[in-house]
Amino acid sequence: FACVIVNMISLMCGILGGYIVAVLMKGQSTGVYWDNLFIFASWFDPLFCSIKALLYGLVIASLSSYYGYNVQGGAREVGIAVNRSVVNSILVFIFLNYFLTTLFFNLVQL
Repeated sequence: FACVIVNMISLMCGILGGYIVAVLMKGQSTGVYWDNLFIFASWFDPLFCSIKALLYGLVIASLSSYYGYNVQGGAREVGIAVNRSVVNSILVFIFLNYFLTTLFFNLVQL
């Protein structure tokens, strides 16, 4: 669940950063900023981001635990297991991201 919390903090920081740049630095009105924000982003976006972050965290933790638990040997084998864990986590992350994004875009269009 830490992935979801970090994801929400990063979303809030991004919105706050956009507000600071648009309103405080560039002089855009507050109403225009919020109106344009909700034109391009829906209320489903934070929900989908949280679901994706939760699934990414589960996948990465599961793969890392699997490789770490099943390692046999010494320090060299641990290094190999860590390498396999990282490489497989990245590959699964890329494929999972593609399928989840496609699924969520199709759900929003309904």
